[in-house]
Amino acid sequence: MNQYVQEILQNDRIPSPPSVAIRLLDLVSQPDVNVDELTKVLSADPRLSARLIAYCNSPMVGSKRKIASVPQAVMVLGLRTLRLLSLSFSLMDTQSKSDFDFDDFWRSSLATAVAAKCLGRRSGQSGDEEFLLGLVLNIGMVGMGVTSPQKLTELLADGKAMSEITIEMENSVFGTNRFEVGGKLLEKWNFPSAMAQTIGDFNPEQLNPESTRLALGQTLAALLLSTDVSEAQLAQAKTDALTLAQIDDVGFRELFDEMVAQWTGYESLFNFDSIAYGSLQELEERAKDSMMKISLGMDSEIQRMTIERKELEERVMIDVLTNLKNRAAYNIEVSAAFEHHRRNQMSIGVVVIDIDHFKSVNDTYGHAAGDDVLRAVGRCLATNCRKGDSVYRYGGEEFVAVIHNCEFNSIKAVANRFLTAIQDLQIETDVHSLKITASSGACWADKANVQSVETLFNHADKLLYKAKVNGRNQMFIDDVTTLSAAT
Repeated sequence: MNQYVQEILQNDRIPSPPSVAIRLLDLVSQPDVNVDELTKVLSADPRLSARLIAYCNSPMVGSKRKIASVPQAVMVLGLRTLRLLSLSFSLMDTQSKSDFDFDDFWRSSLATAVAAKCLGRRSGQSGDEEFLLGLVLNIGMVGMGVTSPQKLTELLADGKAMSEITIEMENSVFGTNRFEVGGKLLEKWNFPSAMAQTIGDFNPEQLNPESTRLALGQTLAALLLSTDVSEAQLAQAKTDALTLAQIDDVGFRELFDEMVAQWTGYESLFNFDSIAYGSLQELEERAKDSMMKISLGMDSEIQRMTIERKELEERVMIDVLTNLKNRAAYNIEVSAAFEHHRRNQMSIGVVVIDIDHFKSVNDTYGHAAGDDVLRAVGRCLATNCRKGDSVYRYGGEEFVAVIHNCEFNSIKAVANRFLTAIQDLQIETDVHSLKITASSGACWADKANVQSVETLFNHADKLLYKAKVNGRNQMFIDDVTTLSAAT
């Protein structure tokens, strides 16, 4: 076995599936499981039971009567489907305290699972096993990300999506790839051997009918979660669907709209961010609008931005301590970003974060410990922001995150995630192990409809002060569009 794979399997920081998932794995492999056995296992996890019942009552299932218990769910779904679905749902609670972004990982994996399920149904399958396989297709990334977070960060640099990372790229960085690692992890967790082998042997360059659904599922999942799709990306996805699965343009439209409907049901079960499109037609219209903007004048905009970027790179714009962009970068970038959002009627938000009682850390443990705290918080914020968002060290113990093209609930979720992640940090210094908290203020402007980015920042700063006065370790947020309208 590859030495690095062995290191991952022996790493105590790699999270194991929840105990209920372990018991469900036993049931999945048993052909003669009855309703009472399954009900007993599920009853040990009320949250999982509630999700399953909510699923049965959702439009995804379309039950004619209200489902109120697990036995009733069995009558609607069937015992085999419920076993696989229960296992899938329980796996998504697999988490650990590390810098790895589990929320983003499971959101992306759920999209792959939804796509694989819909593709399976088109092939005459139930879609249940395809859903589970899609969910764990990239599980090896958890092992590599928790074991070697810096290497994973390098691999995902420049905003790359997980689906853009090739086996060759992973082999060159890790000496193995996510599928080999994933297969071994599934073996360790006692998954059915056929499933573990399917993941372990998966190679996008050597496809069979089952792996074709998974590979195409990843492509469609990236399309489903994208916030800015180009016509070229959409055309490539349609070509892949036709080439790999003989799905023509009409079939692709039906498939994608089914994926959207399925995702809408799942996102409410797991509190994930909504997707940007309500149908393939809406996605196509946005892709055309994007292309039109480029053809009508983006050439000069790109040239201007290229010059500005070069000038920016020539200056010292990085905070040496945290490796985040500094206040000088904030002053240059954020005003331009705000104007871009305003011109294109895109919403924007600002989150101001301040470490609680930071002065006492310096006074009690020394400035070296204070530097360790700042570095840890900087890494934490960079890890927990969304792809494409920007995080700056504004000064001292204060940080600013600019959340681009977002809904109000999205910035609220990001701001809360920041504070939770900071509270969960265990900061190791030369002498002490420290726990800290932070406070924050957040502001959101619909379509950037506010006087200036300074207005947005100043109000967020006032909300930060309010959080401090009200006891710290909390976040206050406002829609400044509403406030501006009121005045």
